[in-house]
Amino acid sequence: AYDVRLPIEVGSELLGHYHAGIDMVWFERQSRDRRWQIIRRWSTVIAGITLVVMMAVASLYYLTYRAAALQNTAEMIQLQRVTELGQMAAGLAHEIRNPLHALRLNLHSLRRLHRTVRYSPHGTEIETIVDESNREISRLDRLVSELLDFAKPEEALDEVVDVVVELRALLNFLAQEMQAGNIELIFESRLESAHIRMDSARFRQVGLNLLRNAKEATDGTGVIAIQVFRMEDRVIVEIRDDGCGIEAEDSSKIFDPFFTTKEYGSGLGLPLVKRFVEEADGLVTCERLRRGTAFRLTFPVAANQQLGVHSRTEEGS
Repeated sequence: AYDVRLPIEVGSELLGHYHAGIDMVWFERQSRDRRWQIIRRWSTVIAGITLVVMMAVASLYYLTYRAAALQNTAEMIQLQRVTELGQMAAGLAHEIRNPLHALRLNLHSLRRLHRTVRYSPHGTEIETIVDESNREISRLDRLVSELLDFAKPEEALDEVVDVVVELRALLNFLAQEMQAGNIELIFESRLESAHIRMDSARFRQVGLNLLRNAKEATDGTGVIAIQVFRMEDRVIVEIRDDGCGIEAEDSSKIFDPFFTTKEYGSGLGLPLVKRFVEEADGLVTCERLRRGTAFRLTFPVAANQQLGVHSRTEEGS
């Protein structure tokens, strides 16, 4: 590999030569052995890393498969639960509504009979009892209707809904009710129109449930702000209130059927909202604010080709 020869002199006298060299065959053999050592070492490292990666991939696949299986099982259980609930609700509705209607008729007859009597020492008390009974009957009838809507909702229509128009109409409808409760409604839309595909009746029901929830959360006075805007190919509807808000421990349960923090609530309003929105390929989320709550509805934009009209939309953020 190399050959070095140097003379060894003391003064002017030559004593000999220094000779150093390496045999080429030996050097190549040593180099080759060293390369194989390095290759073996790195092969072991790479094999170990590959094994770890393969185990991680296998574990991830297994976890993904198990998560999908568990989700599928949960959905099947939920579907079975809803089906059983629907069957039970249909029977209960028939059994409950008939007596309720009979009670309502009897109370109406009692009120008419009371008015025909000239003098009754307990007249005011009787009228109060009748009014309270009618209110409770109406509440029970409404709860039965909500249960039926949740358990066996009607088939959804495939319609194109202008979110801006529907929300303006809904706010006009609720204006007196909100004004009577000292609620200020603020509507803001950067879009002249925003079209989504959803059953219009279901969209109105979603808006009605969220706005009335916001009204109850404000506890008699407050502000409800509704905003509509676009984010890429999505239409966003936000409903914010400055009410009492949602407790941290309740935020993960508000969309569960029959969960409610209200004294007379059924716990079916928000689950119905979630179902209707998701069946329209949308998403509903809830955010706890420093003061109040914000619900955000996200829908895919309906394509202009499906509308049969050319609507102008303006990007919002």
